[in-house]
Amino acid sequence: MFKKIQEFLIKDINESRFDFLGVYNGRCFWVEKEGVFTYKNELRELIHIENLVNYFLIGGKYLYVADKNPNCKRNLINIMDLDVTSFTKDVELSSGNENIIVGIDQVTSDTVALSLETFSILWRKKGKYYFEHFDGFTFSRWPNEIALYNNSTGNEIWQLSSFSKFDYKVKVFTSEPSEHRRAELLRILGVYKNVVWLKLNSGRLLGLSTTNGELLYNITHPNYFPLGSLDHTDIESGFLGYYTHLDRQTGMLFGLHRHYYWEIDLDNPEESFILYNITYSAEKYGIEADSNISFPFTNNEIFFNSKYPDKNGIGVFDRNKKEIVWAAPVERSSRGFPAVKKMDYADNKFYVLTDNGNLIIYERQ
Repeated sequence: MFKKIQEFLIKDINESRFDFLGVYNGRCFWVEKEGVFTYKNELRELIHIENLVNYFLIGGKYLYVADKNPNCKRNLINIMDLDVTSFTKDVELSSGNENIIVGIDQVTSDTVALSLETFSILWRKKGKYYFEHFDGFTFSRWPNEIALYNNSTGNEIWQLSSFSKFDYKVKVFTSEPSEHRRAELLRILGVYKNVVWLKLNSGRLLGLSTTNGELLYNITHPNYFPLGSLDHTDIESGFLGYYTHLDRQTGMLFGLHRHYYWEIDLDNPEESFILYNITYSAEKYGIEADSNISFPFTNNEIFFNSKYPDKNGIGVFDRNKKEIVWAAPVERSSRGFPAVKKMDYADNKFYVLTDNGNLIIYERQ
């Protein structure tokens, strides 16, 4: 299904502040503590950095990079044409989307939003906020609350200030009583048809109306088990933990972990939570999908890796066939495990960065 076409050492990743950002416009991008690099047919340094302190992608088009020195240089790199723009505002950026960028004013400590096109200030809020952006929606989030804000004015539209009604109990040791745990927001999965989907630390999935924050869906357990899957009495909500992701193109929540794959049709979420046992498929290829597979996924395929030393490898899971359809071994890490540090997929090529610093490129056959 895939054939290795290239492999090269890009960096000893013992170095701090190293991150393989992924593939954009046919180019690989990565950040080191001393620079931003790209590779297509040849290695290129985009920016030299004295001491990297912050970087993130904005709207799938720009890379923001800031270094730590007396003047704190900040730059925006257009990852499509590689143009570099100096960001002169005294604002330390923290998030953004296709239209706005948000950060902290270093003079007043206010949270400010700026136009990505002109860098002019759109709105200002007292205090420091942590914002996430999904498909035109801007949310602030803390472990115990979530709120939706107007992009143009920064005004709060609604707020859910507590998840206490979803507190839960868990057994740490089977011989001891269950412990009470506080329900907290773990992650915002995204927005689909005016519903924002949240993942709590217990594994519970919540769907809130983007109009007013009303709780519309509360999902904890599968309600359908095809032949060969576990009986529902053995299933815990942990299946909805770190491994559930939103595919807006197909309107599905889905996840893959170890010997199980699950999906939820968001057009009928309360009755369509299906859990599949893929043990046979995993044993056939001698691999387990035990990594966090938040990305990449494309069309109906999930790219994953196995992190344990005796089963180092990468694989592809077909969401239509509900089985693993390709796998390949990966070199052992010189420092133990996991052997795979990061993956990406673009233009029919599968990119795998190993813990030893090798970037391996596979091409679809």
